[in-house]
Amino acid sequence: MASKSRNANFSEEEKLLLAELGKQYPNIENKGYGHGSLKRKKSAWEKVVQSFNAGNPDGNKRNLKAIQGCWKCMKLQTKKEFDEQRRESKKTGGGKAPASPNVISKLVADVIPASVNPVENEFDDDSVELAASAVNSSVIDDTDEPGPTVQCSMPSTSSSQHSKRTAK
Repeated sequence: MASKSRNANFSEEEKLLLAELGKQYPNIENKGYGHGSLKRKKSAWEKVVQSFNAGNPDGNKRNLKAIQGCWKCMKLQTKKEFDEQRRESKKTGGGKAPASPNVISKLVADVIPASVNPVENEFDDDSVELAASAVNSSVIDDTDEPGPTVQCSMPSTSSSQHSKRTAK
């Protein structure tokens, strides 16, 4: 049984190059499954592999599977860093500011903005904008203009029914 030789781990320079290539060829993140979409995606990946191997600072030749695996790990790391930053920024109590995502994660985030940026929801109770608008709308109106008048009436009970209830 022949043992496979393992390639070296991707260096930071290689990851930076891959992130820049991902930004240059955004079709690698195409979510479509049509024939044309898949063809463009395959073509983009082939260009990424060629450009990566031509411009690799370490001189290591990488195949498509290795590059796609590294890209997948970089996307996961990017999502993790942005989620951590978002969680830390919502904590109360002061303290130091949360660490900003690294340069590679910022480049990857430019390619996958929908996966990194949260969906805005006006009904979200964690929303900062919603809290700010609620504070602004709760300002007391101290103008001299009268507001709408609301009249409520309660059904009256006759005194005989009242006395019967108390007599029992």
